[in-house]
Amino acid sequence: MSESSTAEAMLVSMGEMVSVAGDAVASIFSATPEIVSVAWSKKTCRCGDVVQVNVTLSSEGFDGTLVIGVLDHMRGVKIGNFTIPVKGGVTFRQAVTSIKLVDVWGGAFDFLAAVELRDAQWNVVAEKSAAELLTVVRPANALSPQNISGGWRTCPKWEYDKKTALWAKGQEHYGWPCNYQLEFKDGEIIVTCKVKLTARAPFVLTDAHKARWRAEIEGYWAGAYEVHRVLCKWGLQCGCTYHCCRHPIVIQCEFVDQGEHCEVEVIGGACDKEWGDTDWWCSSVWWEDWSDNVPKAVRAHEFGHLLGLYDEYLGGAMSPSVDPNTVTFDDRSVMSSGAAPMKNHGGTLIVSINTLLKDKFYLRWLRPL
Repeated sequence: MSESSTAEAMLVSMGEMVSVAGDAVASIFSATPEIVSVAWSKKTCRCGDVVQVNVTLSSEGFDGTLVIGVLDHMRGVKIGNFTIPVKGGVTFRQAVTSIKLVDVWGGAFDFLAAVELRDAQWNVVAEKSAAELLTVVRPANALSPQNISGGWRTCPKWEYDKKTALWAKGQEHYGWPCNYQLEFKDGEIIVTCKVKLTARAPFVLTDAHKARWRAEIEGYWAGAYEVHRVLCKWGLQCGCTYHCCRHPIVIQCEFVDQGEHCEVEVIGGACDKEWGDTDWWCSSVWWEDWSDNVPKAVRAHEFGHLLGLYDEYLGGAMSPSVDPNTVTFDDRSVMSSGAAPMKNHGGTLIVSINTLLKDKFYLRWLRPL
């Protein structure tokens, strides 16, 4: 939806006459009142909130029409006109659904409410604007350094019985460290896992390795998700383009020397092992190069574990809620043998995002298969 069409689509809820003379009849519709007050029901709102324009007249008994104009204050453009029959009333309200139209924040005023009172011949007999303007805001920048309780994942190891062709839960468990930093910055949600790399001799780790691996990992996870505020009344039709109620999720891998969430040992060359062998790829052991016995997205897969995700293949470190005898995994998933971030992967972030922003959001999967 374009900015102009979005502006024109501001919700035209029915205006309400809140009070009227008890026995008002047409014969007494004669007095010309003044507009005593025009005010927004609140000073600030979020994109998609329904806000009221409240209007009070000085006296009852006038037969005419209120014309309530909503203006984009930043650009001086009228974006909505609402009419309410007066019919002798005194107090009125008009519902308007807000949206951010200009990418200017930090105390910028967004909407002015201007009211005209017109008589039966459509002449303007009184006019007044709201003394205070309405401002559309978004959450303040915020940071949460740790977002997985205990910084650890664990799950049972399942064993396959060839005789019964069934999986049975074993006595041993998989376990690995994981965590991430969550930051809200200027409308974006940034998920960062800080990884400390150590090289197994004789391999020598360089900045070029780190830059290449970071680009590789982030490339698989890029542009997969955003969140949308649950209370936004625009719903799926929301045309928000300035990250006021829809926030992109940016997943980052940051290699650090200290302050890490997780530590990974890197072995030089390419892995010539088989699944299950010592030094096979895992969340804490990576190899310098790719080899054709592992998926192309193996490094992004192992990074997914560092974010707290589970394997999505039989025999792996599967979620404790999964029964391998009944589950069907999608092999296109990056946590299986594929390369795609799936909706459930982004869904694991929602609770932390809601907590950080003190609001409720739902996930939008931007790269559905």
